[in-house]
Amino acid sequence: MAKRIKSEQERLMQQASREADKARAFQVLTSPAVLGLASLMGGLYLANHVTWDKDPTRNTDVRAIAMAGVAITSLAAAGIRDKYVLGGFGVAAGVAGLDPVKFPSVEGVTQNFGLGSDARLFGMPIPGITPGTSAWEWLLGPATPLYEKLKGR
Repeated sequence: MAKRIKSEQERLMQQASREADKARAFQVLTSPAVLGLASLMGGLYLANHVTWDKDPTRNTDVRAIAMAGVAITSLAAAGIRDKYVLGGFGVAAGVAGLDPVKFPSVEGVTQNFGLGSDARLFGMPIPGITPGTSAWEWLLGPATPLYEKLKGR
């Protein structure tokens, strides 16, 4: 009988623990900070992907305004109340809306930096990319004459 009571108590304790875990998870997911950040991410995505106008210039301007508004509103809902921080995030989101970030492609990198046999970055060979230039030679280049002198060559 005592064993049965003990197992019943353990079952009730496990059930209470599960209920407490559910309540904590619900409390975290419905906190203003999490909801504000979720609305920031979703709002920026939507503001950037909605076609606001048929005119590309006007569409870009409205997208920038919408993204700035979403950033300011969402962060204020998340609990950030400093006007300078909100203004900075609004300006950053607006600038990002004017010129959406695009990831560079391999073709763009090779065209911009001329990667290949004549690869140079600001006139310097790029170690590991420029043929015949190892990273060690490039890094130790200024010390090579001193090394040669110490070695006696």
